[in-house]
Amino acid sequence: YGSTIAITNSDGTGAVELGISGGADWCKPNVNVVTELNLEHQGDPNTIAAIPGHAYVGTGGNNSGDTFDHITVTDPLFPTPPSATFAGGFVSYKTNGLFADDTYGYVASDQNKKQLVILRLSDLSNPSGTGGVITSFEADNASADGYSIFVLNSIGYLLAGNDLYTINLSDITNPKKLGKVSIDHNHTGKKIYVAKDPSTNNTYAYVAIDDPTAQMQIFNVTDPSNPIDFPAVSTGNNQPGVDIIVNQDSTRAYLITQEANPDFFIYDISTKNNPVKKAEQATGVMDPKGVAIEPDKAIIVGVGGDAYQVFNDINNDNPTLCGHLTTTYDIYGVSTVTT
Repeated sequence: YGSTIAITNSDGTGAVELGISGGADWCKPNVNVVTELNLEHQGDPNTIAAIPGHAYVGTGGNNSGDTFDHITVTDPLFPTPPSATFAGGFVSYKTNGLFADDTYGYVASDQNKKQLVILRLSDLSNPSGTGGVITSFEADNASADGYSIFVLNSIGYLLAGNDLYTINLSDITNPKKLGKVSIDHNHTGKKIYVAKDPSTNNTYAYVAIDDPTAQMQIFNVTDPSNPIDFPAVSTGNNQPGVDIIVNQDSTRAYLITQEANPDFFIYDISTKNNPVKKAEQATGVMDPKGVAIEPDKAIIVGVGGDAYQVFNDINNDNPTLCGHLTTTYDIYGVSTVTT
């Protein structure tokens, strides 16, 4: 019946906001923010993931919030607004990235020897506590920070330190390292997205890099025990990469960097070892923090200026601003769900 959107923001308490379902117009966000939920404690949300019926938030912007929060989300018929309810949380350390499904939560953390922590959602505490931990994974560099995690077909893809790790999660209680490959230029990967290319059945990892001269890198992870790196790509704007997402047929990557003119890029990734820049746009004085896509639209959120911006006509490599929202707070992450 339409789409819902979950966004994290920081206004001193931390919150999740939901856009209306069953008739939402992505290009008119000013009328679609209908539900707000304050999170536990005083953390700053900095990462979010959503699946139908659920949102998962990490409040790793400081040390005052939960590591991981689980929120249940209703999806009533239009015009009834959705509702959000806190379902449980885990408190221990800072979160840099997260991934979740119906059963497990995966946290990329700044904790030494625990760059990846795996949680059982049904065991989270309400109010937040220390319950729910199943196990953790230690990177080769025990003091490295974990930055981003993605899980596909029982394989975990973790950015930690200056490396990409592939991890066997078939036994969720005993994650095992399969392979490792370094990020170009010895920089850190800030965000990872993994997808199977339907045209070849090969699996690729797409990484936004914290490097002002080479912001995106693609890895062939079809054989997770032997990940293969392709050369990193420069946007030319001299700002570090922030976030990345890929379309359903793996032909386009959507990349944002820190504030610049431009700071939003569309790449043709049909040839994985030679991405071609097809379009670029500027988000004004906003410093981008997250990007999500819906059919023919990209939603970008950030800090300052119009903190929520929607670009349409992305399928034609012609991103055009069609809607925006100026808020009283900053927005640090975005995830969309179509139902």
